[in-house]
Amino acid sequence: MDIQYAIEGDRVAGLRFEQFPQRLRARLEAAIQELTERLYARVIGAEPDRTGKLIGDTVEVFREGDNYISGRVRITSDFGKAAALEYGAHNPTKVRAHEMSLNHFWRRAVAPRMVMVGAYTRTPNIAERRFLRGSLEAMRPEIEAELQAAIAEAQAET
Repeated sequence: MDIQYAIEGDRVAGLRFEQFPQRLRARLEAAIQELTERLYARVIGAEPDRTGKLIGDTVEVFREGDNYISGRVRITSDFGKAAALEYGAHNPTKVRAHEMSLNHFWRRAVAPRMVMVGAYTRTPNIAERRFLRGSLEAMRPEIEAELQAAIAEAQAET
């Protein structure tokens, strides 16, 4: 006797619900990784590059855990300098007394010697550049659309 059967109802629905988070996670990982790479390229293109140090300190970071997936573009060192360029700087700053090497005196070259510089207050005039925030804001509609598309693709496979 040949017996055939099909599993219907809540078992099929349960299997679909178990597979959906895996598919969604895979789609989101791919989308977030690609978006992070594009954001990194945009930030590098917008950064001031007088010395090239800031570009060397800019990295893209893709991380995933049990309950999160994240992509970031960040500065790894000289945070204060990067922040001054990103947000601008116009507040007075105190400079401590320090020693420095002096090799000229009123446009005349002299043998290098160490001199003491007294404490003083300095007011920088650094314009806001918005290379990090501006790049992210410009990509915001694109990011939202691609994440929604990844979710829709995962739902369509279910």
